[in-house]
Amino acid sequence: PYCKNGVDIRLNLFSDEDCSIEYPGGGGKLYKSITGSVLPFYSSSVVERECISCLEPEDENDQNDDDAEDEDEVIKFCEETYESAAKCEENMTNSYPDTSGCNIISKLKTSTP
Repeated sequence: PYCKNGVDIRLNLFSDEDCSIEYPGGGGKLYKSITGSVLPFYSSSVVERECISCLEPEDENDQNDDDAEDEDEVIKFCEETYESAAKCEENMTNSYPDTSGCNIISKLKTSTP
């Protein structure tokens, strides 16, 4: 995967291990010549741009798995997604910043074939 236009996350084939040099002639063409199929997400983003709300619903009858019982107002899906996501909190003022994802995030930001 790579970041296209600073917004889209797309798939491609690369000729180097850092995924910074697109395969000569285009990764999509190579993939199609090998598999006979179009490379998924070659010309569209893996992630949709539409947002979902992470706020728990106010209606008690519309709760997801009793998530309303916890202390925050964030739905379980968003909590789990954030917990498992790569993070680069190197310039944040929280007590224990998580910088374990800084390298991968930096590569995604700079790899634009």
